[in-house]
Amino acid sequence: MTRENTEHVIRDHLMGMLFKRIGEPETMGGVGASARFSIKSDLGGGVCAAEGPLEYTLPDGTKCGHKNDILVSSPGGKHIGIEIKFLSAVTDQFKTRSYDMLHLKMAHAENLTGIMVYLHAGTGIGIKRARSICYPYDLFFGLEFDSGAGLRAERWTEVVKAVEAAVAEW
Repeated sequence: MTRENTEHVIRDHLMGMLFKRIGEPETMGGVGASARFSIKSDLGGGVCAAEGPLEYTLPDGTKCGHKNDILVSSPGGKHIGIEIKFLSAVTDQFKTRSYDMLHLKMAHAENLTGIMVYLHAGTGIGIKRARSICYPYDLFFGLEFDSGAGLRAERWTEVVKAVEAAVAEW
């Protein structure tokens, strides 16, 4: 399985867990990159989508798009952009996402909460270094990956609770 496909499996798993916690029943649609669901009305509504796009403008006026692995959006224009990294052995993967988050934060200000989730598989860049590079994100979750426990729900509790708390603040 390629690195990209592995991140997609993790994204899909996290989407399912978020749906159970903040999703309006019977609204899950699509699969993979087209998956989406409605946020519970008692949480203010909105949409959670895989590969959700946000845009920013560079100083010279060039418009750039960024697809968040998961994007949660409120009806009022607030967003939670979630990035997932797994098996990333080089700092460049984190630097490019941090660059985008810096510019997204300038464009969307307090309307954007950035969350980075890094599953460290024992090789490559460590969690501490990744956290340092990902300083533009509001929240960083570094998890040591254990093939036996990697996708178990309890490993993801903090991430899911953080998203739920951010949605509750809308």
